[in-house]
Amino acid sequence: MPVDQLCPVHLQEWLLNLPAATADTALLTLRKIYGTVSGFVVLPIDPFAATVKYTMPTRKTRERSKRMYTLDETKDILGRLHGTSLEAPFIMARFGSCHSGEPLGICTDEVLPFAAESTTLATVDLVRQMEQAGIEPTADGVLKTRKSMRTVVVLPDAAGRLLEIAGERRAAGSEWLADRGDGLPMNRGMCNHRWKKWCAAEGIEHIPWSNLRKSWRTICEMGLHMPWHLMEMLMGHSLPGVSGRHCIRPSCEQVVRSDCDALGIKWDISQQTSR
Repeated sequence: MPVDQLCPVHLQEWLLNLPAATADTALLTLRKIYGTVSGFVVLPIDPFAATVKYTMPTRKTRERSKRMYTLDETKDILGRLHGTSLEAPFIMARFGSCHSGEPLGICTDEVLPFAAESTTLATVDLVRQMEQAGIEPTADGVLKTRKSMRTVVVLPDAAGRLLEIAGERRAAGSEWLADRGDGLPMNRGMCNHRWKKWCAAEGIEHIPWSNLRKSWRTICEMGLHMPWHLMEMLMGHSLPGVSGRHCIRPSCEQVVRSDCDALGIKWDISQQTSR
């Protein structure tokens, strides 16, 4: 409508029919438009005068599920995911402490084995991630925070399978661990959509993808009793104090050795691949 015909009553009625976030943006935009026009012409009504107060739509709050998978549930899900595009990202989130977008930006040659006395661990350098949309990962070094750039250790329950997947992807000529099927990595939106669809098809209770990382932390804390500082480093959190901010910079070998010590695994560092 012409700007000189805008009146508070009509504006109030219109705002209440909009979603809350849209109404906020609409009111801000209209106020700027009105302010620009009123600088050139005299308008008969000022719907944005200080005395005019609008009732805004109520925001709808949605309670996010706090449900987490137990270790037994996780192993069952992992078995059912075998061979799917979600298998590797699931392993990295549930057994490797990754944020939602981090497993999707991993190259196959960044997954390396570390042979121990009784098992094989897998380590992964996290240097990039996928965003909610798009087909390209972020530039190297662009993660949630500066501390998020790190080496993670995948728990023995899934390390062997992760190494197999990386080998299979390389053999197929794919650069990405989370190949969506056409040589490109999945973005977060696609991963979440496939995850919800897969859970529904399998009859498995769906939990938000971000809860997989929380499930990892819970198992490591309550089941494996891993040291707090080690879990914080594996999750990409900053350790407290001056030492945490400036001094503690463990190498890949030191992180793996700490992880092995926490899990009661012995290994010979002289036999490992140089990082």
